[in-house]
Amino acid sequence: MIVGILYERRHTREIAEYGGISNVMPVYATITMIMFLSSMGLPLLNGFVGEFTILQGTFMENWRWGAWAVPGVVLAAGICCGSISAFSLARLQIRRMKSYMISRGVRF
Repeated sequence: MIVGILYERRHTREIAEYGGISNVMPVYATITMIMFLSSMGLPLLNGFVGEFTILQGTFMENWRWGAWAVPGVVLAAGICCGSISAFSLARLQIRRMKSYMISRGVRF
């Protein structure tokens, strides 16, 4: 649903073209950021409980597998943070938006 809303506004799937969504759609960007942080497993959000219990069980069963799982969690958190900054906090692509709106017949 998140991707569908963004695609209908920008008509592209290039992450670099989504820069500056927080300037245009601040409420949407906030909700999306909370969802990303939840999927990262941030404490007090729903992803934390599952991630914590999986890692705890893995360490209790075999610490070596747990040691392999922790870098995966850190890598996933880094990817989520990178995508948040790429689509929400990056510079807004004004030229691209103007050319799209002109092609759709929107006047300024």
